[in-house]
Amino acid sequence: MRDDSYRLAYDGAKRRIDAVVSGYWDMAVFDRYASELLALAARARRSGRPFDIRCDSRGYAVQSVQIAQAFAELSHLADDLNGGRATIVVGTTLLKLQAKHVFRQPNVAVFDRIHDADAWLKTGGAGNRARARPSKSAGADARRLI
Repeated sequence: MRDDSYRLAYDGAKRRIDAVVSGYWDMAVFDRYASELLALAARARRSGRPFDIRCDSRGYAVQSVQIAQAFAELSHLADDLNGGRATIVVGTTLLKLQAKHVFRQPNVAVFDRIHDADAWLKTGGAGNRARARPSKSAGADARRLI
């Protein structure tokens, strides 16, 4: 089923999952996204090498606490499954604040411009990034996808 709230693709040459997300999500959209992302990640892991994720969220709205917690849980699951890095490109300061609050791992960085995100991934993640601090919130809705 096609959902206009997101697009996911895997680039094997770059070993990167590209995500584009938009709009305001409910749990049904999140569940579809998480399911498709995990399936794509399973395919990417078959190479036996870590892969990166670049999420373009410039068209994404600040989300509810429920969706933010579900993303936090999903990001921790992704960390357990893969050793790669992730970038999130945001379009607003408020979304940047939410992203930095939700994604606290040292291998995740939040950027305002997509070319800065690409450069960070290309250089191995040196420089500007979100500060690491383990999340204490556990999104029960994301956990049921495991």
